[in-house]
Amino acid sequence: MFYLLDAALFLGFFALLLAFGLAVTPPRRSIEGALLFAPLGFLGLWSTLFYITGLLGFLKAAPFWGVAIVVLLGAIVWKRANLVVNARRLVAGLRGTAPLEKALLAYVAIVAGLMFVLTLVPPSAGDYDSLVYHLSVPSQWLREGRVSQLQFDHHSYFPFVAEMLYALALGVRDAVFAKFFHWVMLLFGALALGTLGKRAGGKTAGLWAAALFVSLPMAQSESTTAYVDLAFSAFAWAAIALFCEALFDTSADARTRRLSWIGSSVFCGLCLGSKYFGWLIFGFLGLWALVTSARASSEGKERWARLVWLALPALVIGGFWYGRNMLWTGNPVFPFAYEIFGGRGWTLAMAQTYNADQAQFGFGKTPFDLLVLPFRLAMSPINQGGVLWPIPSARPTDGVHTGFFDVVVLDVLFAVFPGPVLLATGIPAFVARRKGTMVGFLAWMFAFLWFFWAFTSQQIRYLFPALGILCVLSGWVLATRLPRFSIATRAAGVCLALWMVFSPTVALWRARGNFAVISGAQTPEAYLQRSFAGYEAMQWIGANTPATSRIAVYGEPRDFYLPRPNFWADDQHNNLIDYAVTTTPAQLTAALKSLGATYVLYNRDAARNGGTFGPPQPLFDQTVSAGNLRSLFSAHGFEVYELK
Repeated sequence: MFYLLDAALFLGFFALLLAFGLAVTPPRRSIEGALLFAPLGFLGLWSTLFYITGLLGFLKAAPFWGVAIVVLLGAIVWKRANLVVNARRLVAGLRGTAPLEKALLAYVAIVAGLMFVLTLVPPSAGDYDSLVYHLSVPSQWLREGRVSQLQFDHHSYFPFVAEMLYALALGVRDAVFAKFFHWVMLLFGALALGTLGKRAGGKTAGLWAAALFVSLPMAQSESTTAYVDLAFSAFAWAAIALFCEALFDTSADARTRRLSWIGSSVFCGLCLGSKYFGWLIFGFLGLWALVTSARASSEGKERWARLVWLALPALVIGGFWYGRNMLWTGNPVFPFAYEIFGGRGWTLAMAQTYNADQAQFGFGKTPFDLLVLPFRLAMSPINQGGVLWPIPSARPTDGVHTGFFDVVVLDVLFAVFPGPVLLATGIPAFVARRKGTMVGFLAWMFAFLWFFWAFTSQQIRYLFPALGILCVLSGWVLATRLPRFSIATRAAGVCLALWMVFSPTVALWRARGNFAVISGAQTPEAYLQRSFAGYEAMQWIGANTPATSRIAVYGEPRDFYLPRPNFWADDQHNNLIDYAVTTTPAQLTAALKSLGATYVLYNRDAARNGGTFGPPQPLFDQTVSAGNLRSLFSAHGFEVYELK
């Protein structure tokens, strides 16, 4: 196995994080909170600080690792008494669990372990956004040694808390090590949902919530990538868990409630720093706190002070990302809301094209579409190729033999499949009576996130935060309502058992092509040459061009494996080159050179190779014929040219 050292190093770091959480958490706090809040908060703040120092011109990962390890070890030694007490509480709690609870806990551990093994593969062509920007942008900054504007890539203006964790990993190891930082968010997400579920309906409800979450095929699939949705969701659920602790725990004293408000605010700030959707989490919690404060006349000044505790840290930690965008582009949420804010480096036509591209995802927005949306979301793989299929352009190929898991495009679908279990077990929470204020709050928050998603871009991974809340509601139903009906309990038990076996089985089946590189039977280089058509050309550039080279890229945004500074030269990505007035070979050559380009990488067969866009034709070929671009290398539809 080629990545055993990466695995060992990361597991050691993860153990250090957990020990840190047990050490700095007072024994009076919940044990699951000790394993969640301090370790997850440390990762988010560590990443944010790394970005800030990068803005100041110092982006070196090794010193940050050194400081982190010193801080973690120092806290563990300083608070070792807490560590001993909390470790004993953890062991005692594990011993005291009921058989069902042990089974659910074991299921979470087994699925997480399987996904960890499946992470031991370098990102391939199908890991699209990872190669486009989640890993590629941090690698560009690491080459520069600082954070700078990458005007060719609008993604680089997004909030980047999760990506800076990947930068910390890439700065000392490789892409697999970076992927582990997203895998660990599967565990932190399960912990956060377990904490919420326990508060809503007891330990069993919490374990059901965690188990249902890790059973989601799309959660399993994302945990093996370098995307950001699990990280964002883990921050969101941690913020919600602390919010609920502050608002609904009547036994907590004033100091504990204040710390919970501040902790919730910190995680709201990390949400704001992870995705623009963070404003949904922060906004809903803030509005709920405002309404409850206005009604809680008996609480005196504290009811208004908590609004400050909830708002101030979030705006400090998360707000600077939006101030950065205002400074760089004039648009705090660049490139979105162009019609309102505008934005340097973007145009109205590009904004309209981008919005149309986002709008194509999903199941439709007619009244009928919205009415049957829950059913379609839960059952679409069974109905693939028909009217309930979410992507109309994807159809099975005639004459191709397929097995049970091999239906064309079904393999991809299972990667984003929530499944019917949450729909079946979650709905009763919305109609149940006497469900308590916290369960009611979670139901309202789910509804808010659901309707926002339904009326915007219906990409299923954008629904992660809402689906996690639905896992909590489902866990509450399974633990507190279903046991009243023995027949329903048995039927649900059989269905849940089948589902929980089915989903990791699908994950393993989908990853069967990766087993050779996981086991060490195939080298990572051979695997990437087989799975990504552009890998060979990119590695040729790394081996045969000066380190000072700058590559203009056409037709291929997945440039993480391109080991030279590069930029997208396609007209559709940016307006660095005004192609409306660039009409001759000499003008194109001059435009590329003005951007510092010395070589060009062109994915001439982008439609087949998974790329997109390309250079203006026939102008590009005319530039080649004129001798301004000299062909150096060609493989699998990718061509390398030198600018003359």
